[in-house]
Amino acid sequence: MENLKFKLTIGAAAEIADFCPEKDIAKIGDVMQTYPDTVKNGARFIRALNRGYIMSEIAKDPKANKGLKVITEEEIFAMEPDEFMETLDKAMNCFGVDRETSVDVEPTKKEEAPEKENH
Repeated sequence: MENLKFKLTIGAAAEIADFCPEKDIAKIGDVMQTYPDTVKNGARFIRALNRGYIMSEIAKDPKANKGLKVITEEEIFAMEPDEFMETLDKAMNCFGVDRETSVDVEPTKKEEAPEKENH
């Protein structure tokens, strides 16, 4: 599914955290240790991030609803193994990128020019 898009929204993060150990989203890798777990939880992961994208698009423009739909579990389970892994990798990449945050902080005047001691 080449046109499948993903976005980590707070809703998607909450949905993913629900199936992570201790409800800790940082432990997503722990629920994908075996092939059956990867398929089952990977499908949930893909669906949550796709839903995040769809919901954010609809929130931006309610008229965008036309033609947008969240991928179904059946559609994910019908994928060939290579297609599933490529889709999961794409979702994981989105997850990693969207989780990165950077904040630029301007130093205060005191931090810019420390006071000099007079000897």
